[in-house]
Amino acid sequence: MSGKGFTLAEVLVSGFVLTIILVAVLNFLPSSLLAIGHARRVLTATSLARSVVENQRAAGFSQFDQPPQTPLTDLTDDGTTFHPLLQTLDVSAQADPTRVKGIRVTVLWDEHGSTQSVYQELWICNVPPN
Repeated sequence: MSGKGFTLAEVLVSGFVLTIILVAVLNFLPSSLLAIGHARRVLTATSLARSVVENQRAAGFSQFDQPPQTPLTDLTDDGTTFHPLLQTLDVSAQADPTRVKGIRVTVLWDEHGSTQSVYQELWICNVPPN
């Protein structure tokens, strides 16, 4: 550096270094945005599945007599449509179906051309009073 300012070479080198750093940082931006979008969709689907499970739990043991697969009302959030499916689990091989019942709520959605899913399960026991 001369006494009155920066030389042309110093300005060019610092501009080059700044450009390299800026390009490296900006390369992470698109993948970060995709990851944030995916996490938001997973959170929405998980919340929907948990909501259905909690509604089933609140309805009680006697309300678990559903058909093996029951499609539920779709939810659209920010352009993504989530498709919840309520499944009654067969417990006859492991337990008495009059005392133990299970459900699985699976939520499906399309993301970048592939189907994604999350699920929540609930097992409930009917304990007879003494």
